[in-house]
Amino acid sequence: MAMKRPEAAIEAWKRIETQNPQYLALVAERIFNAYKQLGRLEEGVNLLRGYLSKYPSLDMLNVVFQGMLESQGTEPAYRLARDGGPTVRYADLARDLETRGIRRPSLTDVRDSVLAIRRSKSMVLDPDDPNRRSCGSFFLNPIVDATTFARVERVVGDASMPRWPDAGGSVKLSAAWLIERAGFRRGEGPGPVMLSTRHSLAIVCREGARAADVAAFAREIKVRVEERFGVRLDPEPVLWGALSVEP
Repeated sequence: MAMKRPEAAIEAWKRIETQNPQYLALVAERIFNAYKQLGRLEEGVNLLRGYLSKYPSLDMLNVVFQGMLESQGTEPAYRLARDGGPTVRYADLARDLETRGIRRPSLTDVRDSVLAIRRSKSMVLDPDDPNRRSCGSFFLNPIVDATTFARVERVVGDASMPRWPDAGGSVKLSAAWLIERAGFRRGEGPGPVMLSTRHSLAIVCREGARAADVAAFAREIKVRVEERFGVRLDPEPVLWGALSVEP
């Protein structure tokens, strides 16, 4: 389906880079289709290649690969996947590559490391992993202003609290860290749902769990974190129908 205002949509999606660049991969295909609709396919592919270099992800790689197949043909697309050299910025990714002795990683190397990291957190489909039955990370890492961060820091009283400076003086906090410090423990939860034993952002469904059970547990987590730290957690999944995590 054609977009009514593709240029305006592209500009809006570009702004995600200054807000939270990890979510660029979620709109990559829409960006590509908008440029395609405008007849500027090559420009769109080049933009997405730049994002891929700075913020590598499997989803972004897939869109760029498909775009290059369409705009440049088979050989350039496969050469990208085989020989591309991304910029690695995420600490976990850099550590995994270093452990494997890879100093100049290709996109394929990054893909392998991303999958290994995701598997260690039960974030890939593995029939032998009981933590697999989740919708992935349930809450976004909150971004707070400097005043809120200072207040949280005083409440926490722990210099090791993870934090990442963000645009405009704001600070990104770790939702997983806040959840655990609010009293929730991995592998525990009410009734048929629980936190993953490997990743405290994932709500895992046991046998018989319903979507309403997941939403209720997420609501409990959200309320307790806000009461303890004054920080609001927003869900990453899209909730359908009457489902809500609002108190």
